[in-house]
Amino acid sequence: MPALTILVVDDSEPMRAILATILTSGGHAVILAEDVPTARDLLTVQRPDLILTDYNMPGLKGSQLVRWVRARPAFDHAPIFVVSSEQDPALHRRMERAGADRWIGKPVCVASLLSAVDTVARTHHRPSYTGLEAYAQAI
Repeated sequence: MPALTILVVDDSEPMRAILATILTSGGHAVILAEDVPTARDLLTVQRPDLILTDYNMPGLKGSQLVRWVRARPAFDHAPIFVVSSEQDPALHRRMERAGADRWIGKPVCVASLLSAVDTVARTHHRPSYTGLEAYAQAI
C-alpha cells in the first residue's frame, strides 16, 4: 500500500504527537501544524495526500481551513478528515457542506483511523462523507 503525506492540524501538541505516532506507525509521512494560519502557510509549499484537522481551535476554526482548501483546485484530490470531540449533528452537516470528507471522533480509535487512511491510500480518491453514523459505530 502506498504511503501518504498527511497534514495534521490541531492546536493540542499532545494530540498532534498522538496522531503523528499513529500515522507514522502506518508508514505515512506527517506534516504538523498547530493552527489554521500555519496550515495555510504550509499548504502554499506542500501538497499532502490527506488533511486531518481539528474543528475547535483558537482563532480560525477547522471549518475555515476546510473552506480555504476547497476553494483551491490544487487540492481537489485531497480528502479532509475532521478529527474532533464535537458531537453536534448540525456541526457535522456544516463540515460536510464545507467540504470535509469524514468525521473521526476523539478519542481516536487507532484501528478506525488507520483503516480510513488506508482506504484513501488504496483508492487515491476522496471518499464519500462519513459522519456521525460511523462515529457512533466506532464507540
